[in-house]
Formats: sequence, structure tokens, C-alpha cells
Amino acid sequence: MLQGRGPRTENRHRNRSAPGGPRSLDQGHAGLTPSGGALTSFIVLTPPQGPDRDHASTRFVADRFTWLGFLFPALWLLVGRCWLAGIATLLAQGFAVWLGDQPGLFWAGALMQFGIALLIGLEGRHIRMTTLVRRGWTLCDVVTAPDLATAETIYFSSLPAEAPKPFVPVTDWNKLSPPAQRSAQGFAHGRPALGLFDIGGGR
Repeated sequence: MLQGRGPRTENRHRNRSAPGGPRSLDQGHAGLTPSGGALTSFIVLTPPQGPDRDHASTRFVADRFTWLGFLFPALWLLVGRCWLAGIATLLAQGFAVWLGDQPGLFWAGALMQFGIALLIGLEGRHIRMTTLVRRGWTLCDVVTAPDLATAETIYFSSLPAEAPKPFVPVTDWNKLSPPAQRSAQGFAHGRPALGLFDIGGGR
């Protein structure tokens, strides 16, 4: 549904395999798992400022029919902050209601209402995805999986692991022994201190 219409991805799509399932291409259409369950394509989007360290802001948009969008087209779009599409759908539904009230045009209005609901049910998620991309979100991958949890596991397991930061010890000068404190103070005042006896005398 989304192929050929969305923006180019940040990275090339890679082959993914759902755990326990056959290898399939992410950009392919939904298929079936060995147990007969349907596979769904999940579009992965990251925010304009980039993903968080824990990827809490990363979104997975399922490329499938939405029943809430079918039953409440305009409201579903407005809740998803698709303002232009939501207002246009609301106006179209209002016109369909007016059309159905006209003599002899009831079925025309009802058919128009059904067509609007079906269109949003089929394309609503794509509208949400393109709205996010226009706001600066990045479409970075497409993952095929039987459910959201599996899609998240496949995507996050493919990310490169962050290199551990080197540990830099921090010295607490207040906890040093008295000779070491005087040695450190000597360096702080611009004069060297050697061993237990510094140049200025004292232990």
C-alpha cells in the first residue's frame, strides 16, 4: 500500500526475519507465518531531533486497516493531529449528510459516507505517516512482523551497539593522606613537591 508513495528511507531496507518464521523482505506485502498468522509491515519513524537514547520517541506505524478510522474518520484523523486531512474529511462527511437529506438522494449520501469511511480505514495510517514526515520525522526502516512487539525486537536488535565510554577516575582531594595533600597543594601553587619532603620544607 505504501510502496512507491512514501519518501526515501534513511537507510536501505534490510532483510528481516520474524523469530521462528521464514526470511522475508521488509518492503514486501504482508504474508503469513508458518502458523497461519498474518504478517504486517511496520513503518519506523524517528523524531526530527533524532531518536532518544532509549528510543522512547521512535514510532511504529502499522500498514493495515484501521477500524477506528473507518467508524470515526474525521475524529480519528483529528486525534492523530492530521489537521488538514481531518478538517477536509469532516467537511466531506457534512456534505454527505446534507446530500442524503435531499429528496431522492438518500442512497447517494449513504454511499458517499461509506466511501469516505472506507478510504480513511484503508489509507488513514498512511496519512498519519506522511503527516509526520512533513513535520520533519524520518522514515528510517520498514519491518515485517506478526505484531508490534516482534517488530520492535527485530528493529532494535539490528541497531549498532553503543561503544562503552571509558571510565575516567575522579580523585577526591579531600580524602588524600596529609603528605599527598601537601604534594597536591605544591603543584597547585606552581612549585613541585617530591616524595614526603617538598622544597619548602615540612613533611
